[in-house]
Amino acid sequence: VLRDVEHVIDVSGQTEIELFEDQPFRWWTLEEIASSREIFAPHDLATVLPAVLAGRWSGPPDFVDVRGKNRSG
Repeated sequence: VLRDVEHVIDVSGQTEIELFEDQPFRWWTLEEIASSREIFAPHDLATVLPAVLAGRWSGPPDFVDVRGKNRSG
């Protein structure tokens, strides 16, 4: 748990789409992502994120396309 920590976000590398989304930055919990109506990339982030957070993501990368379909590469 981080408390009283100020994070300054460098937006100089943002894409045109990211700059278009003039939304404040914040941390999301897995539960918030899973229940949100917001659009995340990859689309099935709530499905793939638990394995990443648990450290079970080893070996070659698992590529996820924009529609959220996993395909090993």
